[in-house]
Amino acid sequence: DALNLLTLLGGTTDITDAANAGAAELQKALENGTSSQGRTPEEILDQIDKHRDIPTYGAAFIDALGTEEFLTLTIDAQTAYKNINQYGHWVTRSEEDDASFERVITTLGHVFAAASQPEVNNESMTSGLSREVGDVITTDGKQGLASAVTALMSVSDTTYGTDFVVNLASDMETTDNTPMNLGNLSAARTGEYLEGYAADAMAGPLFAMSRNLEAADKYFTPTLVNPPIVIDEDGNATNPITDYDPNISFTTRDGRTITAQERTDLLFSRTWVRDNEEALTAAYAAVSSQRGSTDGALDGRATWACGQALEYFGSHEFSKSSERTKVNLGVFTGNHAAEITGMAILEDADRQYGYVTANDYAHDAESKRRALKHVVASFADSDDAVSAAGQGIANYTERAAHAEAAEDLPADGSTPTPEQVTLAQTRMTGTYTNGRTAAAWVDAVADQANERSSTRRDKERAQAGAAFAIVGAIPEPAAAAVSAVGSTGLSLWEAVSNDTVTALQIDATGYNASITEVAVQHGLVDESYFPSADNPQSWYDPETKTITITDDTQKEQFQQWWATNGDDIGLSGDLMNLSLRAVTPQET
Repeated sequence: DALNLLTLLGGTTDITDAANAGAAELQKALENGTSSQGRTPEEILDQIDKHRDIPTYGAAFIDALGTEEFLTLTIDAQTAYKNINQYGHWVTRSEEDDASFERVITTLGHVFAAASQPEVNNESMTSGLSREVGDVITTDGKQGLASAVTALMSVSDTTYGTDFVVNLASDMETTDNTPMNLGNLSAARTGEYLEGYAADAMAGPLFAMSRNLEAADKYFTPTLVNPPIVIDEDGNATNPITDYDPNISFTTRDGRTITAQERTDLLFSRTWVRDNEEALTAAYAAVSSQRGSTDGALDGRATWACGQALEYFGSHEFSKSSERTKVNLGVFTGNHAAEITGMAILEDADRQYGYVTANDYAHDAESKRRALKHVVASFADSDDAVSAAGQGIANYTERAAHAEAAEDLPADGSTPTPEQVTLAQTRMTGTYTNGRTAAAWVDAVADQANERSSTRRDKERAQAGAAFAIVGAIPEPAAAAVSAVGSTGLSLWEAVSNDTVTALQIDATGYNASITEVAVQHGLVDESYFPSADNPQSWYDPETKTITITDDTQKEQFQQWWATNGDDIGLSGDLMNLSLRAVTPQET
């Protein structure tokens, strides 16, 4: 019970009193250096951190100060730990002060997220925490506090309440985010503006959507008039996934009549620059992970939403974007693996495999090709972004390999015939070859962009990322930190850095391991050669028949096993040698 975790704070065990005391004491300590009890902000945060994820505590904490004063705590922290330099910008005095400032933001971000949960926050047409926040940051002279909302809602290990996020975004989507509307920024930075965080009222909700896919779905593709897809008793969709109609109107909480298409147009009509485009790309990177979902409704809606984003991203200037924005774009691109594979091998994106993903019928193939090339070129100077694109392609490739392997196998699970095994392995060969070619396409486009600029990077970053990701080296995100319901593609929080990829040096081992895993799970190879419960190896789970290589020990064990047994388990020569053959995209 969360309440049983509550320890003494401010001399009481009552959760409301504890939150009240903590809020008041932190406010005084940030203003004066210490509280009336002589404690520093860091000491107070030690206590708050014990309870920051409890909804009742979060709600009481904000109620103790009021929403505006709660948001202003971030401004107080800026004043406490930073100075204004000669150019009018806030700068930290030391690394220690910088860490203290970030800790305040992190702790308050958790408190804010806890208070947004439905068990304590009753979101309605006329009330709720979202309405309180919106009222504050749209008040003349207070618009700069939107930067505080951005800071808190961008804390990476928080998940905000779905209705809170959707309602706040809906209410804020008509606000004007032109930077000049914040007034004199030099003056604003002295107290009402949190430097380094976007003062766009939409940035906070968009950041939150990147960690709450349910909220992203409800906002980008409202289901008020488009109910989820219905599956009949035979497992078939009674309505095609293309039935989602973005042009059917619905009424927002503030009484506006709007369609999903109009909402998207409104979103992209805003001013997107370095400080707020990170939020936009994060939200769409998260939504893109639902492409290819086994839930056809999610797949179709994600594909439609991402098609709209791709149209905008394909013409937007990202040259001055942050590294994080570029990584977001890398994940977004990787989740367009179907289209990239089609471009790399000159086939239609939705006709390559028996593995079906929704097609973006709103945009023609050539438009998508140009847009994807522009996006890849935009992040070509980011090793992590190019690697992330390869990781997303690998995710799609392995799912497609499973589908292709099973295409002609007995549905009842009986032992396949030699002819069926041969056909399944032939299909797998084509899938993996196409996936490698798609990753090579990303590398080629990125290298071309770098040739046109002064930037030089090692080649095959996407291919290395694909080899790394395809064998399950990517860790799963913590369930408490990320809501990834319906996520099938590469999650924004699963993408790993290029340094992590290169450190493992997995190269051909990744594909060999993935091929082996798909083959053994579909009964296409002789399992007698595999590790068992009596003869275990860390890279293989005999119960689930999964292979995982996340460290050098697992890699070396698998490589030794492969060298000893690879020729005997029953893989075709083409699959055995697949990773050794060069791949060349048909067109870049």
